[in-house]
Order: sequence, then C-alpha cells, then structure tokens
Amino acid sequence: MGFYTGRIDGSFGRGTQGSIREYQDAIGAPVTGTLSKPQINDLLSLAPPYAGMPADDVRLFSSVAVNDLERSDLMVLQERLNLLGFNAGPVDGSMGGKTRRAIADFKSVRGIPGPNIPSRRLLAAVTDGPMPVRARPGTMAGAATGVISPAPGSKVSLSAGLGSKIGTDESAPTPFQAMPTGEKAVAGALVEITEPGTEASSTPGEGGFFQAFDILGMGPGMSADDFKHTMSAQLGEGLTFTEIPASETGAPESFAHAIQVTRGNWGEPMSQRVLALFPDETGDAGALAIFRMLVLPEDVDDADFEADILPGLVANYGEEALVPGTLLWLGDPAARTKAKASLTAALPCGNLRLSAGSADPSAAFLRVETETVATTTEDCGDVLSVSHHDGALWMSLWDTAGLLEAANGPTSTAEAGGGLGIKF
Repeated sequence: MGFYTGRIDGSFGRGTQGSIREYQDAIGAPVTGTLSKPQINDLLSLAPPYAGMPADDVRLFSSVAVNDLERSDLMVLQERLNLLGFNAGPVDGSMGGKTRRAIADFKSVRGIPGPNIPSRRLLAAVTDGPMPVRARPGTMAGAATGVISPAPGSKVSLSAGLGSKIGTDESAPTPFQAMPTGEKAVAGALVEITEPGTEASSTPGEGGFFQAFDILGMGPGMSADDFKHTMSAQLGEGLTFTEIPASETGAPESFAHAIQVTRGNWGEPMSQRVLALFPDETGDAGALAIFRMLVLPEDVDDADFEADILPGLVANYGEEALVPGTLLWLGDPAARTKAKASLTAALPCGNLRLSAGSADPSAAFLRVETETVATTTEDCGDVLSVSHHDGALWMSLWDTAGLLEAANGPTSTAEAGGGLGIKF
C-alpha cells in the first residue's frame, strides 16, 4: 500500500507508527499512530493472498486475527447464535467458553475457515448482513474503524518519563508500548447494556457500562492458538513459549492447560513473562485467567511508578471501571457501583495473584497463589488487578463468570456444549 518502506523486523518504532498515521489519515480515521482492532483485521485482509478477493469471499475469514467487535455487537452475535440453535450462553457480551464453542459449531456447519474469533465479518455471516467494507485509501473509515481517541494529554508510554532509565532503543517495547491507547480504547471500550431491541448508548445511563479488559491484547476467552499469535504480534521476536499442565503453575484442578511466554533473559530489567490458564487440555475453550510480570529497572521506585506508570495504566484501562483507592478494575457496572460505595463489596470478585516466588530469576514458570483462585464467588465480569512490588509490575486478569463455571460446572447439560453437541 506504500505507507511503510522500512525494514520488516517486527519492531514498533517511529517508522511503523508514522506509516500507521499515514494510513489512518488516508482512510479518514482519527490519526492516533495506533491501529484499532478493526483496522488490524482490515489491513490483514488487504495483504497477500487476500488483497484481490471480493468482500464476500469466505477465504477472508482466515485473515481475521483479533476480536474487532464492541461489546454491544458481541451481544447481538450471541443472541443470533442462540436463535440459530448454537448455544452461546447468556447474552452478556462476554467472550467465554460457550460463545467460543458456539462460534466453532456455526463455522463448522457453514464450512467457514479461520480461527474461532468474533469479528465484524462473522457477525455479518450470522445475521445475513453485508460483509464489512475493508478500510483502504479512498474509503472513509468513520465510526466503522472502532477507534476511540484517548483523552487529551493522556500519558501512555513509560519511556516518556523514564527514558534515561530504560534506554532509547525504539525497537524494545516499553511496558505500555505493547498496550497502545488506541487499541486499548477499543479492547476496553465502554458500551452501555440496554434492553433487547434498543440501541446501545455512548453516554452513561442507569444501566452503567460493561467493560472488557486485556493484557497485551490477550483477553479472557481467547484460545491457546490465538494467545500465541497475539503474543508474537505484540512482543516480536525472541520469545520462548512453554506449554505445560496448569498444575505445574500452582493452579487448581479447574485449570488443565497453561502457556507461558518469556521475553528476554528472565530476571533482567525489562524481561517479562505472560501466563495464560485454560480449563481444557487443548486451550480451545479460551483462557480464564492471564498474568503478566514485567521486571523494571532497579532504580524505578514507588515515586516513579506513581508518576510515570500509573498514569499509563489509567489511560489504558480508564477511570470509569477503576475502584477508587485501588488498582482494581471491574467490568460489571453493578459490581463497580457496590465496590465504589464500599471496598468490601469487591471481595467476592476475587483476588487472583501470582506468588512472590515468581520473581525468582531461577523460577521456570510464573506460579499462581492457588488459594486466591477460590476467592472469586460472584460474577463481576472481567476483573483486572495491578500492583508494583519486588521491582516488577504485576498484572492479573480473570473472567469471574468463567472461573465460577469451571469450579462449579455448567448449570445444565444443554449449557455445557455447543448447539450441535460438537466438541472442538
């Protein structure tokens, strides 16, 4: 397309960001320098071998890499799948195991290729609507791009405040470079939940907002294959992937499979690990919990964290879902309302965390504090918890509804599988 002429090296530097800005300007989208999820899928569908295919070519489903639906659209997808006989579970806009199995069943029956990821393309297929127009120069992206601009003055990159401490290598991701504001705004887009048949509003209302979160683009419900693809895309080369039984990470029996990705020499500054836990042995059912640990430079103290990292966290995940006085984000609006009135109301949402031994440079894997998994006793939607201690940034993300289902089992046999009883 002519926007990028630099070296193909997997690094997110100034050249890449500049080419993204040029692309966004050419399609009439807000110029943020960060691709929204719809834009990611559009660009992949415009790359070889898909570029010459018409918009309704079924092979374009293989180009889908990320979930580019807002929560309200995902609710429409779930409702339609249920009406067609594919059991997507509750119409709640959460991407859990039931929804993923329903998508897999639908695509299997229709002979649709590609990963089992919700997307605008899949929504069109399920609702018999027109396929999305791929945003390319000469088309106006407008609202279809899904871009939600960050608030003016938002601080996202750690490098701005700690450049002298983490170096100036543009190819090395900073803690938030791999979680850019533009994409994060989409991944955690605020969508008001309304009654069926009404339109979702972009302004607060009595129903409040549901919010979904992710860590480096990895959110609850993402399959093992999608996890590996996303981590490679976000962190670039030099990654080590390790797949092990979840029990080796300290996870309880409700988890069967774990994948850990390591970047850099573990224990050294700016090295990091991400751990995803799955309830099934293949990881097809989707992750229920994701953990990230990033080792910070030794001279990054609490003051640096509050001045340079905390603003980036709030810019990425928003203030609406943040429980005041904490670094805890709650996806369910009802749970947030109760927690904002009394912090003790957040306790049933859980407190999943990694054990302190995870920071040991000789540790082979990140390890979960087993007893913390059982602290989730109520459905609070997605929950994100962040902390700074032992020289590292610690992040935990879990799907409360998925954890409860994994621990207690589905409420009925019909709920347990897809619409046709096909297992994948």
